[in-house]
Amino acid sequence: MTLQEAITAASLAKNDYVWLRTEKEFNKFYESCFNFSERKSGQAEVPRYRRAPARHDVGALPHRFQYPKDYYRVEYYEACDKIKTKLESRFNQSKLSPVLNVEKILISAVHGEDFSKQLEELKTSCY
Repeated sequence: MTLQEAITAASLAKNDYVWLRTEKEFNKFYESCFNFSERKSGQAEVPRYRRAPARHDVGALPHRFQYPKDYYRVEYYEACDKIKTKLESRFNQSKLSPVLNVEKILISAVHGEDFSKQLEELKTSCY
């Protein structure tokens, strides 16, 4: 796989996570997980509340979810956001430009094409 193909695949995956971050998709995901957990252990529950250590406690009571679906909705959206952000930060780096130019030069050389234009782009991207 070339770097350009990896960047394109990451962009498509990022778009998928944007698409998955909808109420409709969450409901489908939750129902499939709920049906699975219901067969295995009963019903979905909100995780047990844990009190923050005294050194981190600011005096305010933490938010408590009344229903498991509300808790897991927040977790689902947070996971989608984190994955999307990590894909963006990994594949939108300025350091990738010279590597992409070297890749283009190598591919052009293998195909017997003129790569002088890509060589100039490499010079400008490195300096």
